[in-house]
Amino acid sequence: MLNSPRILMGVLVAALLLTLRPQEMGGSASYITVDQTGFEPTLYAGDLAIVREQGNYRIGDLVAVETIEGSFDGLRTAPFFGRIIADEGQAYRVVFLGGAESVPVASEYILGRLWFNTGWFGRRISGGVLDYFGLEAEAAR
Repeated sequence: MLNSPRILMGVLVAALLLTLRPQEMGGSASYITVDQTGFEPTLYAGDLAIVREQGNYRIGDLVAVETIEGSFDGLRTAPFFGRIIADEGQAYRVVFLGGAESVPVASEYILGRLWFNTGWFGRRISGGVLDYFGLEAEAAR
């Protein structure tokens, strides 16, 4: 006879793995090491933040935005965190840390909304756990 707690634990572990599956493995999560300050107490420098892609975003969401440096080579740089202040249909208006003005950002450049911040725990384990799985956390500026 099957043990009910074992089945429940197996289902919970499977659901957790599907939820936390990184984009590189077909999931909707991105792992970002925060390398900026100013979003305290939500995010601190060194935190491991997990952002998830959403179908749409709401005003007030803290999002990670992908940046492109150099139009001729398309080199990717670290993502920035910003707060959505308006939905303009084709783009969201985002205020970045230290910015007095908002910037329009197309949804394709939004990596995802902050879903979970590992905080102190993430600062301790981020490198080792991600290295174990062969993944790399992007450093947000």
